[in-house]
Amino acid sequence: MSVIIPYNRERAVEYAKKHAFERDDSFFDFTEYGGNCTAFISQCLFYANGIMNPTPFWGWYYYSVVNRSPSWSSVELFYKFMTTNTIRGPFMQVSDVKNMELGDLVQLKFYGYENFTHTLMITKITDYPSIRSARNIYLTANTYDVLNRNLLSYHYKEVRYLKVLGVYD
Repeated sequence: MSVIIPYNRERAVEYAKKHAFERDDSFFDFTEYGGNCTAFISQCLFYANGIMNPTPFWGWYYYSVVNRSPSWSSVELFYKFMTTNTIRGPFMQVSDVKNMELGDLVQLKFYGYENFTHTLMITKITDYPSIRSARNIYLTANTYDVLNRNLLSYHYKEVRYLKVLGVYD
């Protein structure tokens, strides 16, 4: 039976800020192969608690560029894994902006696309206004490298907020 451990938000955010503009050589950079955003977020989540799900193909793991799960770097497969995982590794649920904290995630669907195509981490939240909204959420991501970019500066069709609930060990 899996035990739920707390998600280490501080470590995830620390990793995101450190590697926003400087890639971690331990991982392949997918920027030229469709984008590095979700692989970068996977790295952040792994750094937070150090737990992967090694279930062949359908898990969430990275051992090398040729030995990894599709969910490690695909926006939609990452979402599917993280919102249905009940065995090992991080798990999350769709939420709303009011419940977001540092280390939670945002996925964006841009105009002209049928699916969500970008995954970002919340690395800064301002207190003004006091009601949490896109106005006070700041994101960090790879591919188009950004550190603490305001959510409202993106031109997106749809946003999906992912609340990290914990990690199965």
